[in-house]
Amino acid sequence: MPKLNSSVQKYTKTYTEETLQVALAVIKRGASKLLVAKKYGIPRATLQFRLDTKLIKTRHGPNTYLTEIEEKLLVK
Repeated sequence: MPKLNSSVQKYTKTYTEETLQVALAVIKRGASKLLVAKKYGIPRATLQFRLDTKLIKTRHGPNTYLTEIEEKLLVK
């Protein structure tokens, strides 16, 4: 279940991008959005929004110089 920070009442995401991608794949294979949302702890509205073909995932701030893979290599 999503958690709300009691002092500010701000939503705190409790799932990873990887988990979200797995959940989306399960839905695309025919599973119910509601059941997948409950199983993976992802809001159904988030799943519905991500399934929309018009979605283009963007990042805040300027473009990065390194790819995500290069960044992970540097961290290691």
